[in-house]
Amino acid sequence: MPPLKVEIHASEANADAPVAASAKATASTEELEVDYDHDITRLYEAITNEDWDAAIAAVASAATEARTWVVRHHPDGTIMWRFLPLHSACARQPPAALVSALLDAYRPAAATCDDQGLYPLHYAAGNQASSAVVKTLLLNHPAATAAADPTGLLPLHYLAKWGPADKLCLDILLLTNQDAVLERTEEGETPLQLALEGEYDEEMREAVITTLRALSGETADDEDEEEVELGSLVGAPTDEYHPNEDDSTPPPPPSATMDSFDDSTYRRYKKLERDAMSITTETSHVSKVKAVPFAVKTPRSSNLDDLKQIYVLEKEIAVLKDERETIATAHIQEVATEKASLRGEVLHLQEQMDDLAAAHRQELADEKAALKGEILQLQEQIADLTVANDELTREQSNKDEFLRYIEGRLAEKDYEMRQAQKTAVEVTAELAEIKTEHAALRTISDANAPRFATLESSARTLLAEHDKIAAALAKRDALFKAATQRRQKKMQELINMEVELTKEAVADAREGDGSYLDGAIERQLEELSTVRTTVEEAIAGVVPEEAAGEEEI
Repeated sequence: MPPLKVEIHASEANADAPVAASAKATASTEELEVDYDHDITRLYEAITNEDWDAAIAAVASAATEARTWVVRHHPDGTIMWRFLPLHSACARQPPAALVSALLDAYRPAAATCDDQGLYPLHYAAGNQASSAVVKTLLLNHPAATAAADPTGLLPLHYLAKWGPADKLCLDILLLTNQDAVLERTEEGETPLQLALEGEYDEEMREAVITTLRALSGETADDEDEEEVELGSLVGAPTDEYHPNEDDSTPPPPPSATMDSFDDSTYRRYKKLERDAMSITTETSHVSKVKAVPFAVKTPRSSNLDDLKQIYVLEKEIAVLKDERETIATAHIQEVATEKASLRGEVLHLQEQMDDLAAAHRQELADEKAALKGEILQLQEQIADLTVANDELTREQSNKDEFLRYIEGRLAEKDYEMRQAQKTAVEVTAELAEIKTEHAALRTISDANAPRFATLESSARTLLAEHDKIAAALAKRDALFKAATQRRQKKMQELINMEVELTKEAVADAREGDGSYLDGAIERQLEELSTVRTTVEEAIAGVVPEEAAGEEEI
């Protein structure tokens, strides 16, 4: 079974564990950690339930959960398992979107081992994750392809044993680390041997075997052929030789500029050295076996056939020794050649890694510059939004004030409306009374209509007569005015005459002529008489006209 199936069963066994989002920092590191049985995170719960949409939403809402370790303990307090969400997700054939979201939230997760020494790539390769997931993990940590678990299995061993989701997964792993096809586990198994033992889709398994066989240089006949130990031909011990058991020299630690590709190369060096030592040891076995027949078969035998048989065996052993020495020499030369080739490959890979690191640094610098530009744009947008928000706040304040004014006016209008309704009620009552009175008056009016008609006719007659009287009065006023004017004129003439006479009388008095005074008095009396007659005639002329007008009326 794939490696994380144990964790899957453990999580399913406690699916009803309480859920909480509280994460606590461990005492010795800055890592975040929660207990699976007491305060599992929302993200990890969604992953164990394979609710991918909920998991993506959990990452978006709480990114810190992506770097929070989830641990489960045995009853005695020891750790049962300890995973990051990415480890657990990669064992459940997750969508690439979730893996990308987890790495965006916590990119070092791809380069982090769990408590069992496994990278997320081990889980993805051992549980038939999609090629998109494998590609995403390798882009974030390509060195994981050369990282072995505690039993010596690389991700390629897991994929060969449990099968890939598609052929592209195998191609991606081999493109990143083709040398992995030659790596052996602690039990000495290559990826090709694990693929031959695999139990998954037959067509996919054949495609994997074909690819691994082509890259490893092995054939089907080589796989079926068993090695024959020289010791078995001559009765030598058949125990397998393990030179690495006494080889306690640890591998050199990785330098500051090299990654786990160097560890893989070193392991290949050690394997080739062990093969060479094995060949040398087997050759020494052959040389030691040469004396065995003579120790067993002594010359005291008189049987010629036995002597011939011993002689034949001795010749065969000599031939085998020569052949074995020749093979050992050729193999040692091949090992030396391959070591030189591997050194060149190591240098080439290191140059590639340096180039990739430089490109990655440049890419990060470009991304940083772009992010700074975006941050400046966002700050400008925030400033603009702040100004707009202030304007909207002022507008809202003005609107609120206007709304309060409108509400006050509406309250006044409502009060006026209620008063108007009250007045309307009163007016309606008064109108009803007026209608009642109008009905009564109309009744009276209908009853007095004939009288009103007679009065109207009489009024019209009176109006006509009034017009005639007014005309006569106007005419009389005109005649009276003319007579008055004539009278005034005559009176003026009399006054003037009287003045003249007075002057003459004064003059006569001064001269002492009395006769003249008497004559003047007589003349004055005559004039006065004439005036009186004129006035009487005028009065007499006016009175008849008025009488005539009254008669006409």
